[in-house]
Amino acid sequence: MGLTLHELRATLPEGIHWLVLDDDEVRARCDRQRSAAIGDVDRRAQLQVHHPAYMIYTSGSTGLPKGVVVTHSGLSNFAAGARPELGIHRESRMLRFSSASFDASVFEMIQPSAPAPRWSSPRPRCTVEATSSTC
Repeated sequence: MGLTLHELRATLPEGIHWLVLDDDEVRARCDRQRSAAIGDVDRRAQLQVHHPAYMIYTSGSTGLPKGVVVTHSGLSNFAAGARPELGIHRESRMLRFSSASFDASVFEMIQPSAPAPRWSSPRPRCTVEATSSTC
């Protein structure tokens, strides 16, 4: 399965089920879903460390887009392995500055999970418009 938008669908290869996110039927199905957080009672089974935590699309070194699934244990090991190198400890403060759409932002987002350093986000950049400027 692949995710796309209507304007791009015609440029994509056949043989893959494409979920067109801006399709009217897909939007209607999404609108019918509840907006509350998913809890354990909503899941088919208890979460396990080998279950997927997230999937990221990357072209890597091949230049061809592909999805990479990262498990919960993979995230934990990734974060734990970086802490000694970064000198992260309980009193640490981590600055999050990457856009969440950038794959390296995951590295920033998982570091505060344990051993519980704090996470800080900078103020949004100042924007300058034709008649005013805001920060």
